Amino acid sequence: MSHMSDDSQHPLLPFQAMVHTTVGETLLDYTAMHKVYETTVNPAGTYFLKRRLNSTNEATPDILSSPVSSTSFITVTPSPSDRSSSHVYKMRSLDDSEDGDDETNYTTFDDNDVKMEYTRRHPGTSVDGDVEDGVDAEDKYPHYRMNDDTSPITTVAAEHLYGITFAGAGGVVSDLKAAYDCQLSARIDAARKALNLDCFEYKPSCVDVLATGGDRMPLPTYGDMKKFEDSFHLGGRARSAWDSDEESLDADDDEMKETVKPRSGGTFDMKDLMKLTYQASIGNFVNSRVLRVRIPLGDVVGIRLMGKSRSTSDTDESKDDEEKERDAGAVLILEINQPLGSDAFAARMVHSRYHKENEFALIEDWTPNKVCSRSSRIYLYGNMAEMKQTATLLATICPHIASMLSSSSSETNTLNASASLDYAASPGFADSTTD
Repeated sequence: MSHMSDDSQHPLLPFQAMVHTTVGETLLDYTAMHKVYETTVNPAGTYFLKRRLNSTNEATPDILSSPVSSTSFITVTPSPSDRSSSHVYKMRSLDDSEDGDDETNYTTFDDNDVKMEYTRRHPGTSVDGDVEDGVDAEDKYPHYRMNDDTSPITTVAAEHLYGITFAGAGGVVSDLKAAYDCQLSARIDAARKALNLDCFEYKPSCVDVLATGGDRMPLPTYGDMKKFEDSFHLGGRARSAWDSDEESLDADDDEMKETVKPRSGGTFDMKDLMKLTYQASIGNFVNSRVLRVRIPLGDVVGIRLMGKSRSTSDTDESKDDEEKERDAGAVLILEINQPLGSDAFAARMVHSRYHKENEFALIEDWTPNKVCSRSSRIYLYGNMAEMKQTATLLATICPHIASMLSSSSSETNTLNASASLDYAASPGFADSTTD
């Protein structure tokens, strides 16, 4: 039986390279799956690293009653371009290029550079709507061929989107909290003027940080390993330290529930445990779902950005304003005028071996107790940088949102400075009742 490589390099490198080759261009999926692995093997480290950020501690419901009036309503203006330098995940222009070459359109997301960002197509959409009316697709996306499977998307918040709260009349409230970076994301479909809130359903089982040696990393099951093999079409080629009595594992075998065993007469060393944990973590993640809530921006009648801005209060001269915004907590609140329709909720597999399962399909409201269907307000908690860039792009593509964000006293904005931001103040919908 063949093996993927020897261990002369980092033991995970061959697997990471293979995973990147397979799913690396789906930037959010790829980034999230490695955040899952980091959280799995180092839960304490990732937790304490996050807790050191001021933005994590400040982006809570307490921010809604901020006594600092100057930050209770932050005005936002549209950017000159929907891919301006104010966006973290962006299409860069020639002027942004450090070496002045011809790479005029590519997205920077974490440490990956690609030509652009795209996502699996939302149900009911077609390639004809992937660009705005009157815009030539080849001019806007010169490195991307329009197709029936995917469509362009702009991720505006992910790594520092810590939580989403849905609130409606009658005390209807439900929270989604991110267990790892990028589990929650806000992504804008500019051509269709829609905001997608995506959530990776998978929650990792972390290693025991108090244990030592081999007990620290619990062994996965054969079923866990099969998910990895099947998703990346490996057969038995990933079995460098473990094996099964069968050349091909059968999903119906009782063996699937057993923990993996080393090759006959062998034992698992720490490198083996690292590889097993990585394969099980990635295999389970890619065989879980991505859940989506899609909000038509035409339904937005109120919007408000507020937070603990440090551009003036932070006196650390070593930080520029951009660094201060990354270290400040914020909340972006949207208010809609009608319940989300049946086409708002969708799900897909992250990366199934079966192509059809990777396509988004409509499902019922998947939020706890189906609260989203009854909610008139959506609260996005994160750092100031990501919340501000989300508001900026919304204002750029939607003139009515730009008008609402231009002044704290806008009469067209139901969330202007005089509006109560308490969850209990969320209005009901006309001609509807709440449970």
